[in-house]
Amino acid sequence: MNAAAVKKKAVRKKVARKKAAKKKKPAAKKRPKASVKKAAAVLPEKKPRPRPVKDGRQHIKKELLKGLVEITQNMIDSAKGGGTGQLKLLWELGGLHEDPTAEQKEREPSLARMLMDALDKQDAEKKNSELKAGEKK
Repeated sequence: MNAAAVKKKAVRKKVARKKAAKKKKPAAKKRPKASVKKAAAVLPEKKPRPRPVKDGRQHIKKELLKGLVEITQNMIDSAKGGGTGQLKLLWELGGLHEDPTAEQKEREPSLARMLMDALDKQDAEKKNSELKAGEKK
């Protein structure tokens, strides 16, 4: 084989490889023009975003009330297992444990309350004496 024949053969192989590569590549799909209504029907629905919590206490209260039965049952189970903190909290929430000092607090006024009452009484006496002095003039 001469050089020209080898060169032609190489060129033919190169052309054949390019044709084979073109056949393997899928043609680019053209998107069909859809109407606006069809496009809207194809789009997924927008999920509503969760609203930010405005009142944290109300949110916590609502979430606690949803799971109150499970929470209470878990606390009872842990108290049965020896959890003294859970037992104490359950006793107080259930009203089984009364605070003995609560009755004393209700009966005896505090020192601060007694002082405030004395000051109020002095202020009232002072105003009364000023009113009486104003009436005499």
